Order: sequence, then structure tokens, then C-alpha cells
Amino acid sequence: MGDAVWLFLGLPKWFFWNLLDPVSAGPLSLIPFVGIVCLVVGTTLGAQKRARFLWRFGLPVLASQALVAVAGYLRGALDTLQSQIVAVCFMLVILGWSLFLVYKAKGARIPALLLAAFSLSYAAYASFVSAMSLTDNWL
Repeated sequence: MGDAVWLFLGLPKWFFWNLLDPVSAGPLSLIPFVGIVCLVVGTTLGAQKRARFLWRFGLPVLASQALVAVAGYLRGALDTLQSQIVAVCFMLVILGWSLFLVYKAKGARIPALLLAAFSLSYAAYASFVSAMSLTDNWL
């Protein structure tokens, strides 16, 4: 249970830490950096357009938090292939949800696209962390 709490609390901290040093872990750390920039710009544009439905882009973030919490609870329970299947399925669900929200965003497609990019980058980061936890194979 301690691993679940540790990952649940650690994921946002690790994700947003990339804002301070965007190339700390090489080119892959640019993914969270770009996601954070998209979050700031998309939220600003969405607030200007008064697009209240954009709160729905918070659901993939909550789902990502739930994924890492479950992965922390099941630490080391899966092999590499099984954890990759979980990560790919999770990313496909988040991609589908994000595309649906962008499609429904009639008056605010640009903020929706930016928030979708943030959601996908956060979900990709969460998938990576959860895959490491599920296999108990840390980089």
C-alpha cells in the first residue's frame, strides 16, 4: 500500500519537475515539458473563451493517477509483455477520450487540442511509470 501512495504522490511531482530542467533525462524529458506548456496555454485560451466543458480534460489526469496507484499496489506482479499491454491499452483509451473531447469542442478547438496534448503527455508519463512499477524494473 505504501508503494501506491508513493507513486500517487510522486507522479505529479516528477512530471512537473521537468519544467525546471526540460532536458534532464535527455530528449524524452521534453514530452512532459511540452505537455506543461500546452496545459498553461490551453487553460489560458480556454478561460478567455469561457469554455467550461474543458474541465473534462482533467479526467485523463485522474485516470493516470489511478493507474499509477494500482501499479504501485501491484508492484512486480506482471512481466514485461503484460505491463506493456496495460500501458498501450491505457494510452488508447486516453487517446480516444481526448479525440472525442476535441471533436465535441465546437467553439474552442485550439484550447481543446492543447489540453488533449497535455492529457496525452501526462498519460504517457503515467504509463511509463506504471509499467516500471508493474514489472518492478526501474530505470
